[in-house]
Amino acid sequence: MQFFTKIHPSTTKRTKLWQVVELNCLEFLIDFTFYDEGQLYVSKAVDSLEVLISLARISSGSMKLLAISILRNLAFNATNRPRLLGSAEFLDLLLRSLKEGTRTEIELAGLTLWSMIGNNQKGKLIARSAGFARCIKTAISRLTLQLSAPDSVAGDQEREVIQMLEYVLNIMSPK
Repeated sequence: MQFFTKIHPSTTKRTKLWQVVELNCLEFLIDFTFYDEGQLYVSKAVDSLEVLISLARISSGSMKLLAISILRNLAFNATNRPRLLGSAEFLDLLLRSLKEGTRTEIELAGLTLWSMIGNNQKGKLIARSAGFARCIKTAISRLTLQLSAPDSVAGDQEREVIQMLEYVLNIMSPK
């Protein structure tokens, strides 16, 4: 896992050749982090979270989705949650994805948040204080508008994302 320092955007300067290497590394990591061992190993690697957050923030298209998906996988491991919840850059990435992202980015951000706040009082408190409820409501409004547009091709996927976001809001609300 020494390659994180090699694919850091400050090292690669985002040249075309390096983008192919970054994409191949991310495609490997999405499969590797599907398993507990991979989630633990990647989170312990030097600069791993910083590189993944940077790639998710400055990339576009499939590279951005892969980086966010890897971070989502890492969030499913309970050992990684405190580190992720303590990262302002990570929380900002999720907030930005909910506010401005595509349907897929919103879905990934919602699933990541769900995995971090489920059965985790500290996670719920951090999510509430960071303003996730407002961003989730904004995302729900955007998706609902897409559903109600007359020329909309939106459908079941948007409804499922809205339902998932409403569930996350319900989990987050103080009881």
